[in-house]
Amino acid sequence: MDSINMDVVAQEQQEKIPIEETANFVLDESVSNENSNKSLLKYFYWQYFSRYKEGKEWKAKYNYCKSVLGTNPRNGNINLKKHVLYYWKRIKLTNLRQSTIDESLQRHGKNSSDAFIFDVSHTRKLIAKSICMHEYPLSYVDHVATREVFTSMQPTFKMPSRNTIKKDIFEMYEVEKLNINKMMDANDSRVAITTHMWTSNQKKGYMVITAHYIDSL
Repeated sequence: MDSINMDVVAQEQQEKIPIEETANFVLDESVSNENSNKSLLKYFYWQYFSRYKEGKEWKAKYNYCKSVLGTNPRNGNINLKKHVLYYWKRIKLTNLRQSTIDESLQRHGKNSSDAFIFDVSHTRKLIAKSICMHEYPLSYVDHVATREVFTSMQPTFKMPSRNTIKKDIFEMYEVEKLNINKMMDANDSRVAITTHMWTSNQKKGYMVITAHYIDSL
Protein backbone atom coordinates (compact mmCIF):
# COMPACT_ATOMS: atom_id res chain seq x y z
CA MET A 1 0.00 0.00 0.00
CA ASP A 2 1.54 3.37 -1.04
CA SER A 3 1.80 6.41 1.23
CA ILE A 4 -1.22 8.18 -0.34
CA ASN A 5 -3.57 5.27 0.38
CA MET A 6 -2.22 5.01 3.94
CA ASP A 7 -3.03 8.69 4.53
CA VAL A 8 -6.58 8.18 3.24
CA VAL A 9 -7.14 5.15 5.51
CA ALA A 10 -5.76 7.02 8.51
CA GLN A 11 -8.07 9.95 7.82
CA GLU A 12 -11.16 7.70 7.49
CA GLN A 13 -10.35 5.95 10.76
CA GLN A 14 -9.98 9.26 12.58
CA GLU A 15 -13.28 10.56 11.18
CA LYS A 16 -15.10 7.45 12.41
CA ILE A 17 -14.15 8.07 16.05
CA PRO A 18 -17.44 9.06 17.78
CA ILE A 19 -17.50 12.25 19.80
CA GLU A 20 -18.69 10.31 22.87
CA GLU A 21 -15.39 8.40 22.94
CA THR A 22 -13.19 11.46 22.44
CA ALA A 23 -14.96 13.25 25.28
CA ASN A 24 -13.70 10.64 27.72
CA PHE A 25 -10.05 11.64 27.25
CA VAL A 26 -8.64 13.71 30.13
CA LEU A 27 -5.59 15.94 29.84
CA ASP A 28 -2.68 14.49 31.83
CA GLU A 29 -0.06 17.14 32.54
CA SER A 30 2.39 14.51 33.77
CA VAL A 31 2.90 13.09 30.26
CA SER A 32 6.34 14.20 29.15
CA ASN A 33 6.05 13.44 25.45
CA GLU A 34 5.19 16.66 23.60
CA ASN A 35 3.46 14.96 20.69
CA SER A 36 1.36 12.91 23.10
CA ASN A 37 0.29 16.08 24.94
CA LYS A 38 -0.81 17.71 21.69
CA SER A 39 -2.82 14.63 20.79
CA LEU A 40 -4.55 14.62 24.18
CA LEU A 41 -5.30 18.32 23.89
CA LYS A 42 -6.94 17.70 20.54
CA TYR A 43 -9.32 15.17 22.10
CA PHE A 44 -9.77 17.13 25.33
CA TYR A 45 -11.44 20.14 23.69
CA TRP A 46 -13.84 17.94 21.71
CA GLN A 47 -15.88 17.33 24.87
CA TYR A 48 -17.33 20.83 24.50
CA PHE A 49 -18.49 20.28 20.90
CA SER A 50 -20.97 18.14 19.00
CA ARG A 51 -19.53 16.79 15.76
CA TYR A 52 -21.66 16.28 12.66
CA LYS A 53 -21.21 16.06 8.89
CA GLU A 54 -22.66 18.67 6.55
CA GLY A 55 -22.33 17.49 2.99
CA LYS A 56 -18.72 16.36 2.66
CA GLU A 57 -17.38 18.58 5.44
CA TRP A 58 -17.20 17.92 9.16
CA LYS A 59 -18.61 20.62 11.45
CA ALA A 60 -18.32 21.20 15.19
CA LYS A 61 -21.12 22.92 17.14
CA TYR A 62 -20.09 24.48 20.44
CA ASN A 63 -22.40 23.19 23.18
CA TYR A 64 -22.56 26.51 25.06
CA CYS A 65 -22.95 29.31 22.49
CA LYS A 66 -24.05 27.01 19.61
CA SER A 67 -21.39 28.45 17.29
CA VAL A 68 -20.54 26.23 14.32
CA LEU A 69 -16.87 25.82 13.44
CA GLY A 70 -15.19 24.05 10.58
CA THR A 71 -13.02 21.08 11.47
CA ASN A 72 -10.58 19.07 9.40
CA PRO A 73 -8.39 16.29 10.84
CA ARG A 74 -5.52 17.30 8.55
CA ASN A 75 -5.49 20.89 9.83
CA GLY A 76 -5.78 19.96 13.49
CA ASN A 77 -8.28 21.44 15.93
CA ILE A 78 -6.56 24.65 17.02
CA ASN A 79 -9.73 26.64 16.26
CA LEU A 80 -11.66 24.48 18.75
CA LYS A 81 -9.03 25.12 21.41
CA LYS A 82 -9.13 28.90 20.86
CA HIS A 83 -12.93 28.94 21.03
CA VAL A 84 -13.03 26.95 24.27
CA LEU A 85 -10.34 29.07 25.91
CA TYR A 86 -12.26 32.22 24.94
CA TYR A 87 -15.38 30.96 26.74
CA TRP A 88 -13.53 29.15 29.54
CA LYS A 89 -14.49 31.69 32.21
CA ARG A 90 -18.16 31.39 31.28
CA ILE A 91 -17.97 27.60 31.41
CA LYS A 92 -16.39 27.63 34.87
CA LEU A 93 -18.95 30.15 36.13
CA THR A 94 -21.85 28.08 34.78
CA ASN A 95 -20.50 24.89 36.37
CA LEU A 96 -19.98 26.69 39.68
CA ARG A 97 -23.54 28.03 39.73
CA GLN A 98 -25.00 24.67 38.73
CA SER A 99 -23.01 22.90 41.47
CA THR A 100 -24.30 25.39 44.02
CA ILE A 101 -27.90 24.83 42.88
CA ASP A 102 -27.51 21.03 42.91
CA GLU A 103 -26.00 21.06 46.40
CA SER A 104 -28.82 23.28 47.65
CA LEU A 105 -31.47 20.95 46.20
CA GLN A 106 -29.76 17.92 47.71
CA ARG A 107 -29.63 19.54 51.15
CA HIS A 108 -33.28 20.55 50.89
CA GLY A 109 -34.32 17.06 49.80
CA LYS A 110 -32.34 15.46 52.61
CA ASN A 111 -33.83 17.74 55.25
CA SER A 112 -37.35 17.17 53.89
CA SER A 113 -36.97 13.39 53.90
CA ASP A 114 -35.50 13.38 57.40
CA ALA A 115 -38.39 15.46 58.76
CA PHE A 116 -41.13 13.54 56.92
CA ILE A 117 -43.85 11.96 59.05
CA PHE A 118 -46.54 9.87 57.39
CA ASP A 119 -50.03 11.18 58.17
CA VAL A 120 -52.80 8.64 57.54
CA SER A 121 -55.64 11.16 57.84
CA HIS A 122 -53.99 13.51 55.34
CA THR A 123 -53.55 10.66 52.85
CA ARG A 124 -57.21 9.70 53.20
CA LYS A 125 -58.24 13.29 52.49
CA LEU A 126 -56.11 13.31 49.35
CA ILE A 127 -57.71 10.07 48.18
CA ALA A 128 -61.18 11.56 48.71
CA LYS A 129 -60.11 14.73 46.90
CA SER A 130 -58.77 12.77 43.91
CA ILE A 131 -62.02 10.79 43.63
CA CYS A 132 -64.09 13.99 43.58
CA MET A 133 -61.77 15.97 41.32
CA HIS A 134 -61.32 13.26 38.68
CA GLU A 135 -64.79 11.69 39.06
CA TYR A 136 -63.42 8.28 39.99
CA PRO A 137 -65.89 5.67 41.24
CA LEU A 138 -65.78 4.72 44.90
CA SER A 139 -64.54 1.30 43.78
CA TYR A 140 -61.24 3.05 43.03
CA VAL A 141 -60.10 2.16 46.55
CA ASP A 142 -60.74 -1.53 45.83
CA HIS A 143 -58.56 -1.72 42.72
CA VAL A 144 -55.66 -4.10 43.19
CA ALA A 145 -53.17 -1.89 41.35
CA THR A 146 -54.20 1.14 43.40
CA ARG A 147 -53.58 -0.72 46.62
CA GLU A 148 -50.20 -1.90 45.33
CA VAL A 149 -49.15 1.70 44.62
CA PHE A 150 -49.99 2.88 48.14
CA THR A 151 -48.40 -0.20 49.71
CA SER A 152 -45.16 0.42 47.80
CA MET A 153 -45.01 3.97 49.20
CA GLN A 154 -46.08 3.11 52.75
CA PRO A 155 -46.38 -0.60 53.64
CA THR A 156 -48.20 0.16 56.90
CA PHE A 157 -50.96 2.15 55.17
CA LYS A 158 -54.35 0.44 55.14
CA MET A 159 -56.54 1.47 52.23
CA PRO A 160 -59.97 2.69 53.46
CA SER A 161 -63.10 0.88 52.32
CA ARG A 162 -65.78 2.38 50.06
CA ASN A 163 -67.99 3.31 53.00
CA THR A 164 -65.11 4.96 54.82
CA ILE A 165 -64.02 7.02 51.82
CA LYS A 166 -67.66 7.95 51.18
CA LYS A 167 -67.87 9.26 54.74
CA ASP A 168 -64.64 11.22 54.20
CA ILE A 169 -66.08 12.80 51.06
CA PHE A 170 -69.22 13.99 52.86
CA GLU A 171 -67.11 15.41 55.68
CA MET A 172 -64.97 17.22 53.14
CA TYR A 173 -68.14 18.57 51.51
CA GLU A 174 -69.36 20.05 54.79
CA VAL A 175 -65.99 21.70 55.42
CA GLU A 176 -65.88 23.21 51.92
CA LYS A 177 -69.47 24.42 52.21
CA LEU A 178 -68.62 26.18 55.48
CA ASN A 179 -65.56 27.79 53.88
CA ILE A 180 -67.64 29.07 50.96
CA ASN A 181 -70.24 30.55 53.32
CA LYS A 182 -67.51 32.40 55.20
CA MET A 183 -66.00 33.63 51.96
CA MET A 184 -69.36 34.90 50.69
CA ASP A 185 -70.07 36.67 53.99
CA ALA A 186 -66.76 38.50 53.76
CA ASN A 187 -67.32 39.48 50.12
CA ASP A 188 -68.21 43.16 49.51
CA SER A 189 -68.90 42.96 45.78
CA ARG A 190 -71.87 41.53 43.92
CA VAL A 191 -71.99 37.93 42.73
CA ALA A 192 -73.85 36.52 39.73
CA ILE A 193 -75.04 32.94 40.21
CA THR A 194 -75.43 30.54 37.29
CA THR A 195 -76.46 26.89 37.30
CA HIS A 196 -75.73 23.99 35.03
CA MET A 197 -77.50 20.62 35.05
CA TRP A 198 -76.59 17.32 33.48
CA THR A 199 -77.38 13.61 33.71
CA SER A 200 -74.72 11.00 34.37
CA ASN A 201 -74.42 7.65 32.59
CA GLN A 202 -76.16 6.17 35.63
CA LYS A 203 -79.22 8.33 34.87
CA LYS A 204 -78.60 10.49 37.93
CA GLY A 205 -79.21 14.22 37.75
CA TYR A 206 -76.59 16.71 38.91
CA MET A 207 -76.46 20.48 39.22
CA VAL A 208 -73.44 22.71 39.62
CA ILE A 209 -73.61 26.29 40.85
CA THR A 210 -71.02 28.78 39.64
CA ALA A 211 -70.43 32.18 41.26
CA HIS A 212 -69.19 35.02 39.06
CA TYR A 213 -67.71 37.90 41.03
CA ILE A 214 -68.69 41.37 39.83
CA ASP A 215 -66.24 44.06 40.83
CA SER A 216 -67.83 47.14 42.37
CA LEU A 217 -67.69 50.25 40.17
